[in-house]
Amino acid sequence: MNSARFRKLIQGLTDNLGLKILSAVIAIVIWYLVVGYNDPIDTASYTVHVEITNESYIANGKRTFTVGEDYSNVIVYIRTNRSVLKKLQASNVVVTADLTQIVELNSEPVYVPLQVSCAGVSQESITLSRTTIPIYIEDIASQKFAVVVDKGDSVPGQNFEVGKMEADTKTVTISGPESLINRIGTVKATIDVSGMTEDRKVSSVLTLIDKEQTELPKSVFDSLTFDGGIPNIGVTVTFWEKVSGIRLESEFSGKAADGYRVSKVSVVPEEITVVGDKEALKILAENKNTITIPREMVYAGDADKDLNVSVDITELLPPNCRLGSNINETAQVTLSIMPMDSKEYSMDVDQIEQRGLSDNLTVSYDQTKVPIRVQRTDGTKEELNASDIVLSMNLTGATAGEYTLPVEVQLPEGYELVEKVKLTVRLKAKAESS
Repeated sequence: MNSARFRKLIQGLTDNLGLKILSAVIAIVIWYLVVGYNDPIDTASYTVHVEITNESYIANGKRTFTVGEDYSNVIVYIRTNRSVLKKLQASNVVVTADLTQIVELNSEPVYVPLQVSCAGVSQESITLSRTTIPIYIEDIASQKFAVVVDKGDSVPGQNFEVGKMEADTKTVTISGPESLINRIGTVKATIDVSGMTEDRKVSSVLTLIDKEQTELPKSVFDSLTFDGGIPNIGVTVTFWEKVSGIRLESEFSGKAADGYRVSKVSVVPEEITVVGDKEALKILAENKNTITIPREMVYAGDADKDLNVSVDITELLPPNCRLGSNINETAQVTLSIMPMDSKEYSMDVDQIEQRGLSDNLTVSYDQTKVPIRVQRTDGTKEELNASDIVLSMNLTGATAGEYTLPVEVQLPEGYELVEKVKLTVRLKAKAESS
């Protein structure tokens, strides 16, 4: 290039130099504005599990460590272009706690510095919710625990209940930090039997329950070791069929006091529901689905008044049989003791004349029948009919509320009450009645 052409080129570059520089600046600003508008800077947060590295620095021999509760995860904040953030997930972020970086081992707890990285993102764009995590150094303990099987809230198919649950692993040995081992109260294998009716083997979910009956978080498993590894415990479940309408009857031994007799034997409840395997239900069916309380369990004992005896029903069930859910284990046997030449009449409460009842009140009773016990007072042989008994109740002056009041009983000549009768009544204003 000759000198004339070179001078011409330089002159072209320097002519209107300020305007050219301004144009270049404006172009750059516009470019940044366009890029920023289409891909702005933003901040996203990610919850990341902390990876412990170089564990052997502390965990050796009889020593181990645990991470302070609620510090197994940290929140990582990344500030960069939105296009980059859209591609990131928590799994792209790595947070480590290198135990060799501990500065002071004699503190309680010991604090471990955290390091974070994310491929494609500079360190300057990453911040942590905390820069250290606490760990606790302590001795290792080991203990054997029985495995308890639990079906939780799951319910088998209709007319069936779980009869037996048997885990294929009866005990587990767990080792770990002494403080954590001492917290464990129960090792539970939870199964789901929803809708099932046939015997089978099902898998379970292992959980640890502390001595306060609170489930320990799954994160504690990171600090524990199981003999042979965390077991996959299978549970064999046997289902028993449910049968309702099993009648209860009772015999008795002994006799009432002189001049008295046992007029009636009644059992409450009269019927129960049981669940059992096929053999147990067959035994009940052969007994006409009736369970008889043996005489030696109910003794009259020279009684001169009604006698109540509590009986444990579970003692009377055949093997592989139990009471249905929510069935009381105790039955009440009542021996009705009455004088000789006496009789009990079951009268309908509607037969009670309500004397003095206010016109704005209605009456309801706590029972539908009232027993009236009557005995002869002379040598009459004439049989008393229920229609000869007149019942009444004096409600004069009574207001709305609940009362226990005597029932007045009028009998023909030659008869008298064995015992007085009382009933609980509820008086309600007619405007309030449903």
